[in-house]
Amino acid sequence: MKQLIKKTNIIWFLAISVAFFGCEDDDDANLPQVIASFTQTINEDTGIVSFINLSENADSYEWDFGDGTTSTEINPTKVYQTGSYTVILTAKNVAGAEGTFEDEIFINIPLPLNIPIRFDDSGVNYGSVEVFDTQFQVIANPELSGANDTASNVGEIVSNGVEFKGVTFPLDTPINFSGANNTIQLKLFSSQPGNMLVKFSGGVSGARDVEVNTAHGGTGWELLDFNFSTDAVRSFINGDPQNGQPFVPTGQYKNLDLFVGFADASVSGTFYVDDITFIEVIPTDGCNDVPIAATSLPLDFEGCATFPSEDNFGSMITSELTINPSKTGINTSDFVLKVDKPTGSDFFAGIQNTFADGFDLTTTDIFKLKVYSTKANVVFRFELLANPNDGSIGNPSPVFVTIQNANEWTEVEFSFTNLPAAPTAYNQLVIKPDNDESDSPITNGGTYYLDDLTLNAGDPDPVFDDGLLMNGDFEGGSDSWVSGVGGPPAPVVTEGNNTFYQVNVGAVGTPFSVNLSQQLNIEDGQTYILSFDAWTDASANGRTLIAGVGRSGNPDFANANTNETPGLDNPVLSTTPTRFEYTFMGVPGAADGRVLFDMGDQLGIVNIDNVALFLSGGSCSGGPTMDVVSFPVDFEDCEGFNISFGSNQSKEILDNPVSGGINTSDKVYQFTKLTGADGFGGFQNIFETGSFTNNATITFKIYSTLPSQEIRLEIVAIPNEGGAIGNPAPYAQNLTTANDWVEMSFDLSTNAFPNTSDESVYTMLVVKPGNVDPGTTPADVTFYIDDFNITPN
Repeated sequence: MKQLIKKTNIIWFLAISVAFFGCEDDDDANLPQVIASFTQTINEDTGIVSFINLSENADSYEWDFGDGTTSTEINPTKVYQTGSYTVILTAKNVAGAEGTFEDEIFINIPLPLNIPIRFDDSGVNYGSVEVFDTQFQVIANPELSGANDTASNVGEIVSNGVEFKGVTFPLDTPINFSGANNTIQLKLFSSQPGNMLVKFSGGVSGARDVEVNTAHGGTGWELLDFNFSTDAVRSFINGDPQNGQPFVPTGQYKNLDLFVGFADASVSGTFYVDDITFIEVIPTDGCNDVPIAATSLPLDFEGCATFPSEDNFGSMITSELTINPSKTGINTSDFVLKVDKPTGSDFFAGIQNTFADGFDLTTTDIFKLKVYSTKANVVFRFELLANPNDGSIGNPSPVFVTIQNANEWTEVEFSFTNLPAAPTAYNQLVIKPDNDESDSPITNGGTYYLDDLTLNAGDPDPVFDDGLLMNGDFEGGSDSWVSGVGGPPAPVVTEGNNTFYQVNVGAVGTPFSVNLSQQLNIEDGQTYILSFDAWTDASANGRTLIAGVGRSGNPDFANANTNETPGLDNPVLSTTPTRFEYTFMGVPGAADGRVLFDMGDQLGIVNIDNVALFLSGGSCSGGPTMDVVSFPVDFEDCEGFNISFGSNQSKEILDNPVSGGINTSDKVYQFTKLTGADGFGGFQNIFETGSFTNNATITFKIYSTLPSQEIRLEIVAIPNEGGAIGNPAPYAQNLTTANDWVEMSFDLSTNAFPNTSDESVYTMLVVKPGNVDPGTTPADVTFYIDDFNITPN
């Protein structure tokens, strides 16, 4: 019985299963079938495709446009770039049925017809080219030669031999002549000589039609230039009297017209054109006319003003205006003067120019010139002349300057001293490159580029600090100085720009002929430092002078004795101006205290200048009380840089106001530049011979109240008559920090000493804190400086 029941249950289960699964196929047959499909319209000019959805039994759509973008719109619009794309549409309904459809579309957007025109892009529609008695088509270059020997497509122009035959390229974007690139360049193949005319027409806003005509030699492929800045003329317009007149276009034009042979009916046949483009024509110089002699300075060689080549002298030397060979460093101008002095040239060969306006060297007497030399250590000789000259005007000695470095721009300065004639008598400048007076032909030629010749005012003479005295430099004439005690004004003379005391003792046995004094209060127990310059003539070389401070005690200077004048000394004079310095102890007496100079009965001229008197010690009386002659310089004894220069500046030795960090010394040197001060202002000192060598380093401590200050050092040859000794290039560093002591280090070997045979000629150190040259100081700034030293590398 149990088996019967089990079998019955199995049969019942099978029957139900068959009934259930047998219904599945019937249900699918009853669902709606999705059919995905679409078509599209394509705008070939813009690449815009509008899709039209043809799907059936669908209510949602997914588009894959084949470029990584999608959409769920029914009928989307898509913008394509040129190319081929596979578009896939997936359509679905709510019952879960779906279908897909794909199609490949091809987009070929025509490229605009614009310059440059190279004929190699199939996307450009050259069917828009208009012809006038010609035929035009794009073909493969049939003549691989000359200026066009590369396989490419070219434009073929077939002419039937009538006048005014040509083709017009309608440009999608009007060409604009307002820029710098106004030269059309193209390649033209012709087997016969003739002219080709390039014309621009269809001017925007009434721009005048313009054209340039250029000759072709008939040698096949030639490269032709059509310069619309220099060679263009007005195209023919009926009734216009200005037809054919020069014209520089500045407007915009829609059409490029090409005419082979133009008005010459004999020119016919097949021609090819290629690579029509605008180019930037870099002129070889800035002169669009004939070079002329410069009439005045400054001279920058950007135009036609120059040193005329026809005035060159000496064999083989040549000169011309040209482009700057190296727009770097201190000279980024476009054009310069090029001078070639090849091997075999006369050593004295050079260039020259007579400036019609002449030179006024009264206050502006420093010439500056930028030089680029292809040779190192080249000597330039400069001469200043008067032209014309019947022999009555003497010329100053030439000046020699060494160009140390090759292949870089260097600015040189030179001036002419001891002018035999008036400072306005001279008008001619002669420049002799590579002239060391060897009196033999040049053995190693060179090329020299010159630029920016200027005439400038030199640095103003430094303000002389005479300390406790008045008119210590005698620039006020005899003011405050008398002969003897209570005598007449002291005799002074002026030579050039310098005034000084001078007396000529013409007879033996006339003591006190040199008798110079200035009254002032001498304080008891104070130590005084007296300094002055003195020299004599050749006949009296080696004579002595009496100098001192104290009380005269009597109107007769002869009565002064060692009790009243405890400081007397006897400097020995030579023909070279020499700085003397002596320390004396003072005695009281306001009424008869004096600085005294006297001498015995020796013959000859005595000159005295730049007399200064300072108190020793204490606060240094607001400034250095004596010159320093050797390193190190720590300012503790009030020794320092006595000479400063430039407007609105001041110097002082004072107690260290910012003691701390790397500098806790008692005294420092303060240098202040006010707003508007001469940017080149600074201070200087002459040190003993041998203080400076090229293989040494100068160090010092400095504190600035403002950041980003240029600190400039200069090493100068003193004396340097006529400027014959070249000085090394300045040394400059940027002091970036403010309100903190910093030690700066200047390696003198970074700039060569020109006078390598004798470095001892370099004796002066010039320091320019906060250097701005050219220019003025932008804001008040104070520098504290200490502990100068120089050590061998």
